[in-house]
Amino acid sequence: MTSPHAVVVVRPEPGNGRTAVALRALGLDVRQVPLFAVTPVDWSVPDPAEFDGLLLTSANAVRHGGAGLDALKRLPVIAVGAATAAAATDAGFAVAVTGSGDARDAVSEARDRGFARLLHLAGRDRAPTGDGIEAITVYASDDVPIDATVAQSFADTVVLLHSERAAARLKDMLDTAGTDRSGIEIAAISAAVAEAAGTGWATVSIAPQPSDPALVALAAARANIRAIDHPVDGGDKHAMSDYVPTDRPRARGPRMGVIIALTALAFIAGLALMAYAARKLPWFGATASTTAGAPVAGQKAGAAAWGWPSGPSGC
Repeated sequence: MTSPHAVVVVRPEPGNGRTAVALRALGLDVRQVPLFAVTPVDWSVPDPAEFDGLLLTSANAVRHGGAGLDALKRLPVIAVGAATAAAATDAGFAVAVTGSGDARDAVSEARDRGFARLLHLAGRDRAPTGDGIEAITVYASDDVPIDATVAQSFADTVVLLHSERAAARLKDMLDTAGTDRSGIEIAAISAAVAEAAGTGWATVSIAPQPSDPALVALAAARANIRAIDHPVDGGDKHAMSDYVPTDRPRARGPRMGVIIALTALAFIAGLALMAYAARKLPWFGATASTTAGAPVAGQKAGAAAWGWPSGPSGC
């Protein structure tokens, strides 16, 4: 029986192994089934002077580009994704643009920044990136034969999809093997990949950013939800989204000490203001003296009437 929190990684190596390590670090049951194997392709280096930028949509272009890359290192790189940008930097290229979306978004940003003539070092099977871009094939991703028994083991798992081509291959492979896709969840790295996967799956979720860490986090979340909704030992089902805290802390007003302190500060400020006005405004000082003298005189008269001492002058 398939573990309800099993995840399947289908991207080619060496990325497959890196993704699997990240998933296992989260305690998941990981199956590694690469659908493709990447190999270099012989290519001729064009004249770098004909271009003002180098478009890289995969780290495979750097990994398998070979010695011909050295002649292009004067060109600034437009990279799709942080992993591609890191691979280009490690190889000695200067990265000018790192796109956070797909290739079309990166090209659009490059155009806005003045890059008009782009050279795309690409795989043999690739999605179109726009007009005015010269593409050269430097690597190929060839299909890895998958046995029908292996295809059927995908049932009731979460599958990570890193490319549109992988999405299309997975769908065709499972349909050919007669695997029920209605129990399989898809974690897609982008909306384009999710669209390529089509319908008929249990769920199709899209990573918030087109990066492997974001996709790993998404797949882990989906796998854990499956484990809760489908407990292995028939335990109680508990939907995490149903939890609402009931014992919330009560709102508290300002403490009494704060109120007293603020009142005292206001009183002191008022006295200071009155003293300042008495010094600077003669009419205010006269009014204050008259007003203050009235209650003093009344106090003295009352004291004399009762035979009490009236202060220093009565001692």
